[in-house]
Amino acid sequence: MRKSLNAIIVRAINTKWQLLFSCITITVFAILAYHPITSSFCFSSIQKDSLSRFLLVITSVLALTTTLSIGFLFAFMQLTNVSRFDLYGEFKSEIKSFFEYLASLGDKSDLVRAVEASLWEINKFSYRDFPITNWDELIDPFMAELDKDGDENQDPTLPNRLVMRFRYIEELVSEIGIMCIRQALTTIFLRPVLKSLSLLIFALGLGAFIAFWPTLISITLLQIVAFLIAILTILLFLEIGYWIYRYVSEHVEEVVGEEQ
Repeated sequence: MRKSLNAIIVRAINTKWQLLFSCITITVFAILAYHPITSSFCFSSIQKDSLSRFLLVITSVLALTTTLSIGFLFAFMQLTNVSRFDLYGEFKSEIKSFFEYLASLGDKSDLVRAVEASLWEINKFSYRDFPITNWDELIDPFMAELDKDGDENQDPTLPNRLVMRFRYIEELVSEIGIMCIRQALTTIFLRPVLKSLSLLIFALGLGAFIAFWPTLISITLLQIVAFLIAILTILLFLEIGYWIYRYVSEHVEEVVGEEQ
């Protein structure tokens, strides 16, 4: 049941399915509006003044929604960029600290040289090279030496300390990769903003036609177009609500648990 509901929602927020559903609904509405039997008692009482007030409400809601969506989009982008930049700075700082730590050991064993070789390869990555997809290849020299029997004169705790420092760098690389994915997902939040702006422009244009050229378009056609705007606005709110739910749930699922 939950999977079926999720599949319906995913289709409902897809632009292609939204347009298809709107076209089907408008076709049914147009048939009822132009049919001689149903039009006489369903739509004849709707006047242009009522449509003007209806469009005023729709444009007010869309204007507010667009403003909030744009604010959320820019806040999301700024937070993601700042987090990625801070993590990258910490990543570079940790590599520098690791090199200094290796220099302080005064040890030039094969294991330490392998660590330095891996660090030099990792240090070559710039800010724009993330996410790193070949992490295992980068630490292969270190892992190969780690699997060998160590020198008898070597500190037995040294391999564990080196692994711990590499693990921390790997965690930073993973966090930066997540920020890169979040930046790529910005287009998901951009789509509702563009749809909201398009609907707002469409509704304002229709309102201008009603106000300045009241006889240019028939009342029935205006009813159909106004109904189309209403359907698309409902689908837009569904899409925005879905992505807000997904965004919030990702941040709270570790606290409240999956079932709750």
